[in-house]
Amino acid sequence: MSHESKIRNWLLVGILVLAAGLRWSRFGDIPHGLNRDEAALGYTAYLLGETGRDEHGRRWPIRFESFGDWKQPVYIYLLIPVVKILGLSESAVRFPSFLAGLALIFSAFFIAKEILPKKYSGWGGLLAVLLLSFNPWHFHFSRLALEAMVASAFFSWAVWWLVRYREKRRVLVGYGLLVLTIFTYHAALVTVPLWLIGYLWWFRKKNDEGKLRLMGGILIFFLATMWFWRAWHSQERVKAVGTTIFQMTNEQKWEAIYRYRVQWWSSLWHNQYVYFLRTVGKNYLLSFQPMFLIKQGGSHPHYNLPGFGNFLWPEVVLTVIGCWWFFRQLTPKRKVMLWWLLVVPVAAAVTKDGVHSTREVFWLPVVQILAAGGAVALVRHWRWSIKQVVLVVSVVTVLAAFPFYQYYFGRYRIVSDERFFGYMKDVWLSLDKISEHYDKIYVTFPFESPYMMYAFYTKMSTDKFITQVQYWPVDEWGFRHVSQLGQLTFVPDTKDLISKHPDVIDRSLVISRQEEMPAWIRPLVVWDNLGNQPEVVAWEGNQL
Repeated sequence: MSHESKIRNWLLVGILVLAAGLRWSRFGDIPHGLNRDEAALGYTAYLLGETGRDEHGRRWPIRFESFGDWKQPVYIYLLIPVVKILGLSESAVRFPSFLAGLALIFSAFFIAKEILPKKYSGWGGLLAVLLLSFNPWHFHFSRLALEAMVASAFFSWAVWWLVRYREKRRVLVGYGLLVLTIFTYHAALVTVPLWLIGYLWWFRKKNDEGKLRLMGGILIFFLATMWFWRAWHSQERVKAVGTTIFQMTNEQKWEAIYRYRVQWWSSLWHNQYVYFLRTVGKNYLLSFQPMFLIKQGGSHPHYNLPGFGNFLWPEVVLTVIGCWWFFRQLTPKRKVMLWWLLVVPVAAAVTKDGVHSTREVFWLPVVQILAAGGAVALVRHWRWSIKQVVLVVSVVTVLAAFPFYQYYFGRYRIVSDERFFGYMKDVWLSLDKISEHYDKIYVTFPFESPYMMYAFYTKMSTDKFITQVQYWPVDEWGFRHVSQLGQLTFVPDTKDLISKHPDVIDRSLVISRQEEMPAWIRPLVVWDNLGNQPEVVAWEGNQL
């Protein structure tokens, strides 16, 4: 090994240690609290580890109904040993994402070395690792319990195995990782088959290796199709249809399509097929807009920080240059990289959100690899040394990332408490202590799935949960909300409580949002967020 290679390897280790340290700093505390999806993942893993059954009493299922969003199995099963060892906590639930984030960073180095010219591949791979280590999107997602983060790591390593190796057994490893990707996150049911189309075309051969690749690809297509077909013809259909743009009421169809049919020929343009095609195209292009990339990110408050996009501007600039350079010097491997970049936004484009940071996380690490290609293009165009370019880009990237990290480890903890309902931990632990003083407890915000937070923080047993839980019918979006859980009765709002539950008597307690509480009520307990704003109040029912 040359002296330069040793230096490069030590720098790689240093960057990985720095990335791990940044992500572990105040891990489980920022973001402050868990959203309901994270709590559901953790509580389901806890129940499986204790009894082998989920909250609905099903033994070792491969699909998890949860509160109606039908989670994929891999993340939950990965969580079981983690929760067993670390206990049921915020850090434990998020730990698989932390590990997946580090695995994703490591994969960027090997893929970049495989794609870039050999002369620059080592330093280019190092640059891809550095860009991904400081990327805001990757950093934030490594600190959340997200199936998408684990799926992205599986997919990235699958790409490396498939584009690097030609031996049959190693190709099978890549296909095995693709199967794990499909069973980890729903968006992979779109992304993986689409990526495979390009991969099988550009890596087609008429030998045994080519036949193995084709057969494996067909098998994965079949598996993804059957998995989707089963979901479409089961209880999951309501949820799946409610997420996509293809479910429209008659009123929505009139507003978007039919009212524009003023001439006989206008139906050729104003029809459902053209409308859906236009909508998907518009949504697809939104993913390449500066608003999503560097200004704001997606619209979901859990998955983006206010005022920050998914990428730093040096990444975007270098990626544009890298795409241009790859396109000018195409090889099958580089075609696969560009195709990877193009197919990822499709999964989000067919949903009502249009752009969505979680559904498009498969862009990591291909954007950073293309950005490393952009750095190599600068070396060739300006005749700088690769070390000079890596040094300059590294300094600029760190400076560009500084405001994000300053905000994240400063103000964002307070902001995240409101976004992730961090105050709910105190609510449910306090409630568990005082519940013995009341015969009945009413909760007036059931559509936030508060029962899941209560079960998570109190570590409610499977037997107790299954014997005491009652549900409302599945709503139009596919969610299954709890109406009764032990002492807790969940009602839509305070007005419903007053009109439909006249049995609110002395030994009853009401838990409501602060703004829902009637003006004449004196609260027994007030729970504030970290910004000292009241969020949840408890008051005795006899005050009504």
